[in-house]
Amino acid sequence: MCSASNPEQPPPHKDNHLLSLPEDIVLSCLARVPRNCNLNLTHVSKTLRTFVSSPELNRLRSLLHKSSLYVCFYEINDNGTWTLTHRLLTLEKTTTEYRLVLFRCHPYPFMSGYLAVSVGSEIYFLWNSSADLWILDTRSGKFSQGPSMKPGFRSEAAGLIDGKIYVICRCYIFGGVDRKKINVEVLDPKSKIWKSEGQEKVQPRMWCDNMVRFASLERKVYMVEAGLISVYNPRKEGRRKEKLDEAVSWVCVVENVLYACYCSSGLMWFDTKLNVWRRVVSRAEEVCHFGEKQAVAEYQGKLAVFEFVKHDLVDNTKSVKMFLFSFLTVGEKILGTIEWSGIVATVPYDSQFLHCFGM
Repeated sequence: MCSASNPEQPPPHKDNHLLSLPEDIVLSCLARVPRNCNLNLTHVSKTLRTFVSSPELNRLRSLLHKSSLYVCFYEINDNGTWTLTHRLLTLEKTTTEYRLVLFRCHPYPFMSGYLAVSVGSEIYFLWNSSADLWILDTRSGKFSQGPSMKPGFRSEAAGLIDGKIYVICRCYIFGGVDRKKINVEVLDPKSKIWKSEGQEKVQPRMWCDNMVRFASLERKVYMVEAGLISVYNPRKEGRRKEKLDEAVSWVCVVENVLYACYCSSGLMWFDTKLNVWRRVVSRAEEVCHFGEKQAVAEYQGKLAVFEFVKHDLVDNTKSVKMFLFSFLTVGEKILGTIEWSGIVATVPYDSQFLHCFGM
């Protein structure tokens, strides 16, 4: 007679590796792996390579804290013909401090004339006076040319809404651009196809190209420009404007809150429910101020602010200092605390900030 069970027979083998889990759990785990490990993951197996290139993985990562940061500088070299030098640096964390190190990629000269939007591990550079588009893959450090936008527009601002890049444009007319109308063009990074959202009339006003600051929040694009804040909402097919009392140096979204640096009032945050700006205060109720020129980005759920300090005319260099802000909501206030500050790089004296990305 055969026994019902064999006590000496080993139990059936159970897969306990990552890929034996449901797909949504695998993606959730991979979303927490730093993007700079992507290339290593692709060499493990074909299945992992498929997960790494999945659009869903990029979507999940976008919901988490941005753990990579890149700062792009430009330098004007007066050699008789005025040429531009570009440097792209990435932020690295040591045991006790931070530093900016050179990110090796070909420094294309078009980087200075482009709007820039980060999507997943890629940075999209949109030429503001032509239809060209270039894409930098930060995993490989290589550029590729993307699909050109429809000609006849000048790009003024861009933002990411539902995974798509919305570009706010001005229409070219004889002798310049049409100040009374904007055109909205949309790029789907997955299909690499442009779609036009059509034109919109706006009130004529002075337009200061070098004063445009923009950020994406709650499926809208916020543009701070020449004393006005414009909010483009694709769901309502239009944008509204609100007058600002003073100039703004920059805007940045951290943890779904829009922050701005006012030249006089310092660091402010935007209350989207009441459509008003409120002051960020320190724990001592002091206003948070910065200098005139900065680069900013979200980094690990905090606000990273870079500015130039310690100009050394002898060595013809200057230092880059970083302030890392964390925020705490208390009642109707947001308190800002500098968690870390210090020198993170030394650059040539003529260097200026060009772009800053949290990814």
